[in-house]
Amino acid sequence: MTYKITASERTSASASEMETKAMLYLFCDDDEDKIHGFAIDFFNDVTGVDRNALHLYDIQSKGNDAGPADLGEEMVTLFKNYVSDFKDYFVERILFVRGIRQSVIDNKKLTRFQYADMNKSAQQKLRNSLINSCKKKTYVPNNAVTDTNIDSFLNKVDIVVSKKKGE
Repeated sequence: MTYKITASERTSASASEMETKAMLYLFCDDDEDKIHGFAIDFFNDVTGVDRNALHLYDIQSKGNDAGPADLGEEMVTLFKNYVSDFKDYFVERILFVRGIRQSVIDNKKLTRFQYADMNKSAQQKLRNSLINSCKKKTYVPNNAVTDTNIDSFLNKVDIVVSKKKGE
């Protein structure tokens, strides 16, 4: 089994900050001592790894205030991993964002939520954006972008909003 790396990116100071926050989120959220190491910029921005690398905690971080379409676009790498040969090793999928726009969820107090918690209009925009973004990427197999895969994936992603300073 192989994992082919087909994309890379330049990292800005803002992106580095969000990747660090995402890693700290995983580290601090690990109350069961599941995560023993991190893979940085390999599978995704940050991937928590258990002692034997059999359980991967996949996290994509973005340093912007995201609307529904932005969330869908930012989930592409998480989706790529979801349909990859390594899919059974990924036990958590997290999109970590600086903030969300008002149109995403009705309950503004939520800092961790899922697709089902979003309002219907936001769900549709996110879903459409994810599908369109996946189809544009050469590293996502076109035959993997099915309604079944998309719906299953969306029900397994947590969206986490970074806490502001002082919170």
